[in-house]
Amino acid sequence: MSAATVAMAAILVFLVSKDIGIQLSLYYAASTALIAATALVLKIHFFSVKEKNHEVVEGSPFEKAEKKTMGWKVVILVFCLVLVAITVPLYMVRFLDPTIWFLLIVCFASGVSLSDILFYYYIKKWAQLETP
Repeated sequence: MSAATVAMAAILVFLVSKDIGIQLSLYYAASTALIAATALVLKIHFFSVKEKNHEVVEGSPFEKAEKKTMGWKVVILVFCLVLVAITVPLYMVRFLDPTIWFLLIVCFASGVSLSDILFYYYIKKWAQLETP
């Protein structure tokens, strides 16, 4: 599903690029890469935390990180990040050109989907390292 989202977003930008120009197409590529990298780092970080005992998973890439419990601060932080991700595009529709606003929405959707694909391969690689 994520691969289909990334492919359809890229095709959509390619089809619209005739109208928006090459500069905005390059902006799309850079923004998608930045969003994908940010989302991937967050997913890897949250993956390294056990949900059961709220401790760092032994043998994970973040094993050397200090062991601490996940408290309400993290839950509130994640809630605020989701709230910002939902409300900022709606707020920006007042100020931005519709083409740029649409491009930002497509960048976000394809960046998060791309990070899902990369995270899948990261987990697959990590699981292969765990098995003897």
